[in-house]
Amino acid sequence: MIEIEKKFSLHTEQKKRLLEGSVFLREEFFFDVYYDSLEHLLMKKGFFLRRRNLDFLLKETIVLGTVREEITDEKEIRRILELSSFGILEKALEEKKIFPLYKIETHRQKYQKEGFVMDVDEAIFPDVGTYSLCEIELMVETKEEVPSGLKKLDQFIKKIGLEEKPIRGKILELLYRQGILLS
Repeated sequence: MIEIEKKFSLHTEQKKRLLEGSVFLREEFFFDVYYDSLEHLLMKKGFFLRRRNLDFLLKETIVLGTVREEITDEKEIRRILELSSFGILEKALEEKKIFPLYKIETHRQKYQKEGFVMDVDEAIFPDVGTYSLCEIELMVETKEEVPSGLKKLDQFIKKIGLEEKPIRGKILELLYRQGILLS
């Protein structure tokens, strides 16, 4: 699946407009562990590897900050990252010098409106504070559907009256606050 997503920092009135008429889906608490080499080689190549609970997810950037392919199949993750196909995935990652580096706890409220999923998150970064953001996303099956998906997302955002001011996702914000990411 391909995720088309835009992130926002919402003030009270924007949040009210966004959630008006939406369907509350669920509330979640989860813990993400992000993996990379000490030199951040995966992120430099546009990959984000995380484990949420017991499940690994590899996100490959297609359009910077907006479109990512989500890969959950372990065999495919191993193939893309050129890992051994034998044994436990975490051991294969260690062999490639890829380690669990960052932890983020998230309290999420998930909504749906007009075919879009909206995640209102409060992220907790150990030792560096919290970060609030809203992610509005649309999932598509193929790369060919991305342009029309982006157009639909932009129309929805305009209809709600949200200002597009780029903000960082949770992992990039954590790296920024730790002085690892400079902008």
